[in-house]
Amino acid sequence: MHLLNYINILRLGENNVQFEKAEYILLTGKNATMKIAWSPEVRGDSGIPLATTLSFFTNRLWFKLGKGFGGALPFSLDIVAKAQIAMSSKLSQSVNKKYRELQKEVSGGKITIDDAKYIYTELRQSSKLPEEISQEDVDSALDFLTEESIDRYKNELEFKSRQNEAERNEKNKILIENSKLKQELEAISNKEEKQKEKTDTNH
Repeated sequence: MHLLNYINILRLGENNVQFEKAEYILLTGKNATMKIAWSPEVRGDSGIPLATTLSFFTNRLWFKLGKGFGGALPFSLDIVAKAQIAMSSKLSQSVNKKYRELQKEVSGGKITIDDAKYIYTELRQSSKLPEEISQEDVDSALDFLTEESIDRYKNELEFKSRQNEAERNEKNKILIENSKLKQELEAISNKEEKQKEKTDTNH
């Protein structure tokens, strides 16, 4: 975190510039650092992140150099990169919005701490860095963005709770039936034993 603060100081807090004009940026491979740098609270809505990966940085420079070649490939790749950045930013904003809603639910006593931890984990998994977004992720990302609240996660928890309760009831039912069967078998065994003792006494 102190390295990101140092980069921000060197930039004089100015992040709303073109990527190529950002004089200072931290190259890192740590996901934790990247998620902080790309979060809306740190980066802003459209600012240049304080940190990025070496591969992303190299791609951006390649795209910039490729514009002079006149080919379609660098241009198309640049569109993909920009789409990844845009979607990553939107996902981060949506995650933060849902996280604030989750905090209100917890503060209002509308949801348990355990349920909140589950939802928080699910929300974190929905947040992705630009280079983590592939074509296979687009549909799930769009589904997440169309959800305005955390209701889906609450419904999933409610369904799991009902499912677990049904399983517990079924297990209890089996235990009760086994207990009754055991009692019946013991009663039959005791009856046979008494009958045997009576027969032995008569002889």
